[in-house]
Amino acid sequence: MLALFDVFSKRSLNFINRRCLVSDNAVVSFVARHGVFHSRMFSCIGRNFQFCCNVQCCADIIRELVMVREGLLVLSDSRISKDDVCAAIEHLCVE
Repeated sequence: MLALFDVFSKRSLNFINRRCLVSDNAVVSFVARHGVFHSRMFSCIGRNFQFCCNVQCCADIIRELVMVREGLLVLSDSRISKDDVCAAIEHLCVE
């Protein structure tokens, strides 16, 4: 089950991606595109989009590392030990 914060960030990304950026309303589309692609951290839309992307990316990485730790996924590089995977999970969760 996903954490509530992850659900909200995913919904926010979907709203910006599927509604605002491709809106038929020229003003909405322009403001969203400008915020996401040009202003980024100077725009609340761009800042929200960037933050949610970072959260989702981190959540996906942690999810895959947990699956590796539990033996549900196998890494192609055998030099990475289970301790390395656990250390990476701990680092990402504390960060």
